[in-house]
Formats: sequence, structure tokens, C-alpha cells
Amino acid sequence: MGNMVFEFSDTIAGYVSKFDANKKTFVLTTVDKREFQVKITSNSWARGPRNLEEGYCDMGERMGKMQDGQYLYVMGIFYPEKGGHVYEAKALIFPDNPPGTYRIEETDWFVKQQ
Repeated sequence: MGNMVFEFSDTIAGYVSKFDANKKTFVLTTVDKREFQVKITSNSWARGPRNLEEGYCDMGERMGKMQDGQYLYVMGIFYPEKGGHVYEAKALIFPDNPPGTYRIEETDWFVKQQ
């Protein structure tokens, strides 16, 4: 990303690897094989999939139990730091609940989008 001199927000989708619960960091690898070091902060939050008439789906507990290979969307902010950058997660969106089960694949998912 070169020498960043300003902050900006972006959303990244990819697969989790190298999760470190003690440091609250993980690597997110995109489908084109780019790797991003992600930091979870005390202000980070997580949610899951929900349909239009469903309530909020809190997944905060999954932030501390991420598994390698877990697909994830991360909305965060890139901050310049020491000639590089750090990416801090603000929101983690888990598209599957439970892990490995994607609700969008349910037979009535789109029917309920009214």
C-alpha cells in the first residue's frame, strides 16, 4: 500500500488464518491471495446474517473464536503507522451461522425478502 499519509475506511472480504486470540489479530486473505493483517479493538463488533424482518444477529462471541478458513467480511479503517499501515476492524460480518452453514442457501431465503 506504499507510504500512506491519511486514514481511510474500506471493506475487505476473505478467509481467516493465523488468528491470535491473545494479540486480537488475524490475517485475512482475499480470493486474489492478498493478505491483510487485521486488528480487533475494544470497539469492534460482529453480526451475522439476517433477513429483512428478523432482529439483530449479534456474533460478538465469535470474534474470540475464529477458525482458519472462516469466510468473513471486515469493515475497518487503515491508519498510517511507521511507514506502513495498520488495519483496525470496526465491524466483522459472519455470513454463516452456524459456521459452515450459509443462510443465503436456505430454500426460503429470498422468498422472505418482502
